[in-house]
Amino acid sequence: MATPTDTPTESGVSYPDPFRLPSATATRFLLLIVATVGASLAVMTVVVAFFGSWALPGIRACTDIARAEAGETLARTLLYEFRSCSDRALRITNLVTFLACTAPILIGIAIYAAYPRLLLRRLTPLRSLDGVIQHRAVEELQAALGASRARVRLLITPGTAGGARAFGAWGRYWIAVDRSLLAVGAQPGGELSGHTDAVIHHEAAHVRNRDIDITYLTIGMWWGFVAVAALLLPLLLLRPAALVFGLPLAAALAVLTYARARVLQVREFYADARAARDPRIRRCLLTLFDRPVRRTQALERAWRSLTSPHPRPATRRAVVEDPSLLLRGDYLDVAYAGCAVGLSYSAFLLMARSLTGMQIPGLVFGALLSVILTTVVWRSTTRTRALGLRPLPVGRMSLALTGGILLGQFMMPQLHVITWGSMLITAPGSALLMAALLWGACAIAMGSISFAASCWIGGSRRVWPLWACAAVNAPVIATVLVVWFFTLAAHAVYPGWWSVISSTFTALGINWHLPMAALGLGIAFPLTSWLAWRPKRPVGGGLVADPPSTTLCPPWGPVIAALVTAACFIVAVDVDSRVRNESGMEELLLGMFAAILTTVALAWLLGGRGASGRVVCATAVTVYLIAPLGIPALYIGNRIGTCFDTPVGLMSCWTDVVPEAERWVSAVDTSVFHLVPLLLVCCPIAVMVSKARGLLGRPPRPLGPAVRRWPGVSASLAILLLGLGTPILVLYSRSTLEAGTEPRPLDAAARAELLRPLEEQRSEGRATCQAIDEAGQDSLEVGPVRPGGGLDLSDARSVRAMAASADPVLRAFGEAAIAEAAGPRSREVTSDAAQAGEHYCATTHPGTGILLLAW
Repeated sequence: MATPTDTPTESGVSYPDPFRLPSATATRFLLLIVATVGASLAVMTVVVAFFGSWALPGIRACTDIARAEAGETLARTLLYEFRSCSDRALRITNLVTFLACTAPILIGIAIYAAYPRLLLRRLTPLRSLDGVIQHRAVEELQAALGASRARVRLLITPGTAGGARAFGAWGRYWIAVDRSLLAVGAQPGGELSGHTDAVIHHEAAHVRNRDIDITYLTIGMWWGFVAVAALLLPLLLLRPAALVFGLPLAAALAVLTYARARVLQVREFYADARAARDPRIRRCLLTLFDRPVRRTQALERAWRSLTSPHPRPATRRAVVEDPSLLLRGDYLDVAYAGCAVGLSYSAFLLMARSLTGMQIPGLVFGALLSVILTTVVWRSTTRTRALGLRPLPVGRMSLALTGGILLGQFMMPQLHVITWGSMLITAPGSALLMAALLWGACAIAMGSISFAASCWIGGSRRVWPLWACAAVNAPVIATVLVVWFFTLAAHAVYPGWWSVISSTFTALGINWHLPMAALGLGIAFPLTSWLAWRPKRPVGGGLVADPPSTTLCPPWGPVIAALVTAACFIVAVDVDSRVRNESGMEELLLGMFAAILTTVALAWLLGGRGASGRVVCATAVTVYLIAPLGIPALYIGNRIGTCFDTPVGLMSCWTDVVPEAERWVSAVDTSVFHLVPLLLVCCPIAVMVSKARGLLGRPPRPLGPAVRRWPGVSASLAILLLGLGTPILVLYSRSTLEAGTEPRPLDAAARAELLRPLEEQRSEGRATCQAIDEAGQDSLEVGPVRPGGGLDLSDARSVRAMAASADPVLRAFGEAAIAEAAGPRSREVTSDAAQAGEHYCATTHPGTGILLLAW
């Protein structure tokens, strides 16, 4: 169907309207905010690391209190008081550091608020308008502003505005025009020249586009970061800081300079396109851009294109002639978004871990990336479908995003040891594998967004699906970030290419509810576009679009296919159990075989040339629905014969089918691990069947629009409830089980290590801290395949080292854990003592323990 409404030109060619969708100006401004915070995080964490414990007075106060109370307070009381004090101080320190990273934004807001007043004084506008030309300029401005005229005031300046400029803040705006500009080319009757009209309409377009606030916030944030960087320049006088701090600062300034230029340049394009809607102004603008410009060297032109707030006239002329260029997909925007995330994610994770948790950074950056990527893809898809062009390749978009994230990791300070750049130096094979996995995950996310955009733009002219697409794909991107950075950190603990693979599956298995909900929402959203399809809607302006009847799929199709597959699986299991009188792995293979048969049938019905997208989407939704139904179907199939053959106690027989809470959790966990193999098997088979149908000359099967909405709505709700309900149910069941579970004690090896007799010779504090560090290295030998398997023993050795220390605080920590060695909470107390010792050593004996920001 038609894309968002078209914009006609004098040549009769219609282009999609770029103003119906979120502008590239707003997208790049959001990128600038993320990049500013990310660059500030990278710089500020270096500062905190250089100042060390002097930057963390709260932790030192906790250490002083512990030393004063050692010997006078019970060992366990001293341990818990120090742990609570250090945790509170660490959270406060991280929060203060994070707020300091927002200083450029706060300074930018202050500059944004004060700059219009300062500019008004510098411009020294004329106090009264005299002459017919000046009054004619006011009338022209009011005509150009339309409904926005009440918020804008025209100022005539004596040559201080540089021609003309629009500025303002908080909803009040001014447009300043030099008196000399009004006089150039003025007609005898008081009419303005075409040049003057074009300039006035261009400045008025800035007001109508609502980009003046973005402009001056951008300038303010740039100067805010420059101000913060200037305050930190004395650090460069320190020789060690010249390389570690100077390079990140220079990289941050370069990144923000380019981001600032991109925001300011694209706003000029949008102002030109808005002003050119008037045919008379369009002709004037084209004439204005045809004027000869000063010749410059190639290097100077390249530098100006990267830093100048004004684009080249030739590019501006092209936008006026073809406004759809504003909708063009830009690989640089995608790469820049990835660079901002790669630069700031690790530093944000280190500080947010003590404030919020490990998954919050993934959700925050996932939401930001989803909004940016969805907007870029949606604009690009709108243009390509309207003009009959080839869409942007998902592989290249994914490569741009992956390259941006990896480049951001390279720009991290050298103090960060957990980065992809450090992995590339120490383990290039694992680093390349990590890059390949990231590219594949980004391709899945970009493919989900691209297919959803293609479906919705082909079947609906509305804009709200863009925001819905960003919302449902935010968990998908969050899953990619959480899993990838978890694997990156795990590789620093347990290096090797096998660690990359095992850590990825471990991250998916530990927190599988997030990827499962993300997968369900992401793959189901394109199917819901069938509900909004209205084929009788006219296609305006000769716009070209693929027929949605061959690209869309009703959501009830996968639901019916999944239910039929589950019913066939129940029958197959019942027949197999009657024949063999036993159950085994063969029944699970029956379930996979049933899913494959369903995939083949569904792909043949929906497939054909150009229909692979809907085939993959429908297959993924079907498999997603089949996986949680597999284990219940297996239970029912094994019980159905017994229950029907046993008339006595029939209800109790069926009640046994419903597993208890713990068995239900295990069953759903098993179903989730069935999901990935099913997807890896069924999706390629579906694509091959679809391609085979196309090679046989069979066109894609057209499907009609929704005559009644309730089947599609019911199916969509079923997918939504299953996608969100299953993770919520399992999380609730797990929390219920954990609430009723007693604390787990230490394993036998760790308990035996704690209860061994201590050496009589006492070690000094620094020697004890070094022994704690050596004991902590033991946990590095335990990979993510067996998470936590060696942590108990490592903590027990740290506790023994503390119990044999001459330092009274460390000795108290160790004695508190040894006293609880045989108790039910021995694991918790031992872990607390080991962490308290590491924090204490980091502040008392620099160079030992763990640094408080986890460097």
